[in-house]
Amino acid sequence: DGESLSGVSCDDQEEAKQSSGRFFENDFAETFDSMKADMMENKTRSELIEEIVNLDKIVTNLEKEKEKERFSSTDTNNELRDEMERMVKEIAALKQENSQLKLENSKLLEKGAT
Repeated sequence: DGESLSGVSCDDQEEAKQSSGRFFENDFAETFDSMKADMMENKTRSELIEEIVNLDKIVTNLEKEKEKERFSSTDTNNELRDEMERMVKEIAALKQENSQLKLENSKLLEKGAT
């Protein structure tokens, strides 16, 4: 019923783990932000400008990469759709051929019976 030997449910234990994880993530983020602010205060104006330019390049590259992935995904979806349409046509052709073969087979069976 979701109870462990300690009397605490598995759901409660999982929630505690998630809560603890969120605390550590938040604590890390706060510490990182604080350290980053300290580092920024010690930089010269030209160093800050250089960092902004570098970050802008990184953002631009990430945006390009994301756009490539989006187009790649679209291409894959188009290829899958085309392949599916081809298979549907092939299935229709095979059904038609199967019907013709059944008709021919029944005609041959009738001739053989007479």
